[in-house]
Amino acid sequence: MKNILIVSGHTDLNNSVANKKILEELNKYLPNAEIDYLSELYQDYRINVEIEQDKLLKADIIVLQYPLFWYSMPSLLEKWMEELYSSTKNKEPENDNTIIKKLKIKLAKKDR
Repeated sequence: MKNILIVSGHTDLNNSVANKKILEELNKYLPNAEIDYLSELYQDYRINVEIEQDKLLKADIIVLQYPLFWYSMPSLLEKWMEELYSSTKNKEPENDNTIIKKLKIKLAKKDR
């Protein structure tokens, strides 16, 4: 099976209904997937870029799971992405192991 990394960008899962349920279902159906809860790992917003980039490079599939706030992502996930994707590792043209080429985005919305 492929190495799956699920990154939860929700800032308050304790008060979430939909995002909490989505993560529970992902955990149930993909028990071997690694789920990173950014709100638990980086409460102080100090992202460990090297560790996070290593996780991304090892992953075959990367899933960003988060609520959409005013047509944007939560601030912690935005900071995480900015720091990881603007690092030196991704600016080296000779580096074929960049994480930029691995990211694909799929949005889901709730119909009312």
